[in-house]
This record gives sequence, C-alpha cells and structure tokens, in this order.
Amino acid sequence: MKKTKLLCGFLVMIALFSFAACSQKAQQPAQQAATAPAAAAPAAAAPATAAPQIIRLGYTSTENPEHPVTIAAYALRDYINEKSNGRFDVRLFPGSQLGSGVQMFEMTQMGTLDMTIPGIPNMPMFTDALGGMDMPYIFRGNYDLMYKALSGPAGKEMLANMEKDTGVKALGYGFHVWLHFFMRNKPILSLADCRGQKLRVMESPVQQDIYSALGFSPVAVSLPDLYQALNQGTVDGLAFDMIGGITEKYYEIIKHVTKSGHICFASVLVMSNKLFSSLSPDDQKIFLDAGAFAEQKSYTESVRLESKYEQQLKDHGVQIHEIDLNPFYAAMQPVIDRYCAKSPRIKAFVDAVNAMR
Repeated sequence: MKKTKLLCGFLVMIALFSFAACSQKAQQPAQQAATAPAAAAPAAAAPATAAPQIIRLGYTSTENPEHPVTIAAYALRDYINEKSNGRFDVRLFPGSQLGSGVQMFEMTQMGTLDMTIPGIPNMPMFTDALGGMDMPYIFRGNYDLMYKALSGPAGKEMLANMEKDTGVKALGYGFHVWLHFFMRNKPILSLADCRGQKLRVMESPVQQDIYSALGFSPVAVSLPDLYQALNQGTVDGLAFDMIGGITEKYYEIIKHVTKSGHICFASVLVMSNKLFSSLSPDDQKIFLDAGAFAEQKSYTESVRLESKYEQQLKDHGVQIHEIDLNPFYAAMQPVIDRYCAKSPRIKAFVDAVNAMR
C-alpha cells in the first residue's frame, strides 16, 4: 500500500513537470512575437491617374496632311494635348464621319459635338456675321491683306457676332488657298470668255450671283458628283483651288487654270460653348491659344502650298494663265454693293478691308 502511494506521487510530479515545460514553450512564441519589431505595413496604393477627357473634333475634309483644314485640325489637337499635359485627348474625325458641315455645326451648337471646322460658305444659313468673306475680290489675291483683316479687329468682330448669333465659341479662323477658274477646254483669258460657259457652283445665292454677274451660266453640282459632271461635259469648268485640283485629280480633265483669286473659302474654328463654359480659366486659355496657333499655322502653310500645287498642275500638263483682272473687279462691284446694302455687318467688314489696302 505504501509503495502504491509512493508510485502515485511520483507520477503526479512527472505530470506537473511536463505541464510546466509545455506552458513555458507555448509562451515563448507569444513573447517573441510581442518583442519582435512590427512588420512594415503594406505601401498605400498610388492614386489612379485620371483618364484624359476626350474631345471630338469633326470636319469634312479628307485625311490629306497638306490640306489647310487638316493642318488646322492637327495644330488644334497637338497644342491642346501637349499644353494640357495629357488631361485632354483631342480625337479627329475627318471626311464627314460625323455628318455634313452643316450637321456638325448644329451638333456643336447643341453640345453633342465638341469642336468642328465649318467652311464659311456654309454659314449664311446660321448668320450673316461672316458674309464679308463671301464678297469677291475684296482681297485681290493678297494673302497678307486677308491675314491682317481676319486676325485684326475687323475679323475679331465678325467672330464675336457669330458667337452672339449661333451660341458657339469661336477660337479663330482656318485659312485656305484662293479659288481660280478651272476649265476643260476654253481658257478664261478675258471677261468675255466667261459668257455662256457652264460653271459648277455651290447651292448658295451669293455664289449664283457672283458667277452670273461675270457672265457664266451657273450649274449647281455636289462635290461627290463633280468629277463625273466635268468628264461628261455637264459643266465646262469650276472655281476651285490648286490643292483640290491635284487631290481630286481634276488635272485629268482640266486643261486650263486662270488665276483669279476671287474668293478664299476660309473656315472658322469653333467649339461647343457648353464645353468651353465648363472649363477652368486656365483650360479656357489653352483652347483659345490653340485657336491662335492653328490660325497662324494654316495661314503660313496655305501660302506655301499654293505655289507647290500650282507647279504640280503644270507638271501634269495644265496651262496656267495670268490675266488682267481689273474688268472682273469692276463686274463684281455691283454685287458687293448690293450685299453691303442688305447687311451692315458685311459693309463694315468690306469697308475695313478697303481701308487697309
């Protein structure tokens, strides 16, 4: 009995010793965890870069890098994207992808299109503010005079009036090259040579009046149908520019070009006023400065490109004629006087140009 008690006591002592040892081992990891330096917290994620605001710019000209409208569009895109440090992403939609020139201007008015470059000949249905640019021979083929007029107070007043009438924001002008007389067979060497010639014109009252006063028989033909109309003899010629004479391949049909320079189909650089008003003052300045940059770029390139494409027409066998235009100036004066009498805005611009000459 005594042996049994001693054995039990011995077993109890072994059990207590084992329990104490286990408890000490269990505490060591906890103590080590408590005394060990805390692990570094995960680095906070860098804030996500805001996606650039996409700006859609639509226009009717095809993707020709040397077309003055394309030059203006590239200049707007590159300037805005660069100066905004990528906060804006101007995307180009050439070749009437988003609609006709009139449709895109209406979309810009409504704010469903951000920017567009409508030709001034499309604008009379919206406003007479730019009508001075439709008047023939007021610049007499002088690029410097045209640039001085449009970049100065007279041109800025036209843009301000356009803004009032249409609700868009004007950024400047897109310059273009002059229109000349492209004829299939009979060259225009004098005012008398215009008589009875069927000349393609736009569907515009002022265009009809101009060419009728010179003695032409105006025929309205859309641009997509023009090559075929020339080829079939539906029209004898057209008023067009040197660049288009090459890009549209009219040199395949046209034999003569008489340098006239009676009109420049300039454009206006406009954006949605809804978009412009939503921008900060700093961003508004970027867009306005982009307009000035594009205006200057399209002007300098238009001057350079006219002589380049004139030489290309010569290389294709087209004869280029330079004539006395004084009889043409005189024939156009009644047309100018009539439109000036209708519109004080047109008169103000014409008077301003005459004062600069």
